[in-house]
Amino acid sequence: RQLVTNNQKPTLTGTYESSEGGDLTVLVNEVTYTLSSSTELSAVGDVWTLDLSGLASDLPENPYEVVATHTNPLGVISADTTSQELVIDLTDPIPVPTIDSQVTGNLNPTITGTYPNADAGGGFTVEVNGTTYVLGVDLELTASGNIWSLDLTNETSLTEGFHDVTATVTDSAGNSVDDGTTNEVEINTTVPTVDFQITNATFPIATGTAPVGATLDVTINGVLYPGITETGGVWSVTTNSG
Repeated sequence: RQLVTNNQKPTLTGTYESSEGGDLTVLVNEVTYTLSSSTELSAVGDVWTLDLSGLASDLPENPYEVVATHTNPLGVISADTTSQELVIDLTDPIPVPTIDSQVTGNLNPTITGTYPNADAGGGFTVEVNGTTYVLGVDLELTASGNIWSLDLTNETSLTEGFHDVTATVTDSAGNSVDDGTTNEVEINTTVPTVDFQITNATFPIATGTAPVGATLDVTINGVLYPGITETGGVWSVTTNSG
């Protein structure tokens, strides 16, 4: 099985027919390790382990052939038939994840953004308000393609002011990168806000936030919708032809 890792002094494992006796060698990066004489190479039953943590220098970023060869007492040689079993990958996932900035009066908003879903073999997380949400583990965090969404409806309410959201993606080799932006969410309960949306509906529902107890006049495409009241700090208007 191929090992893809950012550990430049990794530990490799494999199997061989130990019951046949003889000796085992493992070749990696032009160095041969012998079970009978190399302390880096050990075996328990049919499972061998090559510990490269003691290398004098790190393995550079590259694919590597690992050749395991077993020679039995009769001199019969057998070797693995796989190739490029080790890949040292030091490249961060690209593109970096993004977070859609928003100003809202909703204390439990939904936060959205993008991430490189094709390069997220090691996982994707979003941290906000002291809690880290893991994609595939926490139901609040979902994704469709490269678009992620974090629904905080049932979570601890955010307080007034700016909130930093950190989106982190990790590839299958263990390389991680985060969004690099700050204070993407502003909670502001003193002024009305309008939620951004892209829709193919002819008469969409416009939404936003407003201070509790407020009554709003909302103008959409030149049409006035007066006397709009909020519910739980959220207002909505079903548009019509006017």
